[in-house]
Amino acid sequence: MKILLLCPMADGQTGPAWKHALERLGHKVMEVDAKLTPQNSYNASLQFKPDLIFCSRTKALTEEVMKIKQTFKNVVACMWNVDTRNTVGEWAHLFPLIKVVDYHFVVEFNLLNDWRKLNAKTYWLSQGLQDEVYDKPREITKEDSIKYMCDICFCGCMSGKHHPIRKTAIRAIRQAGVKSNYWGCFHRPRIYNEEHNKQVALA
Repeated sequence: MKILLLCPMADGQTGPAWKHALERLGHKVMEVDAKLTPQNSYNASLQFKPDLIFCSRTKALTEEVMKIKQTFKNVVACMWNVDTRNTVGEWAHLFPLIKVVDYHFVVEFNLLNDWRKLNAKTYWLSQGLQDEVYDKPREITKEDSIKYMCDICFCGCMSGKHHPIRKTAIRAIRQAGVKSNYWGCFHRPRIYNEEHNKQVALA
């Protein structure tokens, strides 16, 4: 199958894993970075003539996906949202894209019924972990143990209004004196790939 992958790639997060997985399954994949050059999606489809579009939760892709579906009548369009919010309404800016795709995948199981009011073909699709992409720790050193060993670890975003209880919960954990680590919040650096997986192994 020829799959046009429309997803952020340069940030090294979900996109490269999607491409790797699809190619391992035997598909031919063409990628367009949905964050940097979403406007190139339609032209890429003219060149590639895909059987399937697999896209990220990127508002700027809406018009591009619509044009592709108008040109290629048999193409199937899928969108996978690998992030979560407390309500469907917080994703209102994505409603046009969700309505235009044939299949909509989410990682938030509890909101499935609400999502299906927008797109009846909404399904739960959990994420996995590919060691060959995200670097399973080959060795955990004494220095790693000192840096990452803890009872509770949080890696994620603290800004914005999407997760109002995170700061309260983390503050309570710190005040309780629990040995804990925080990455990507409280002005701490982010951790990726093998370093992220070391933290997972030691928490």
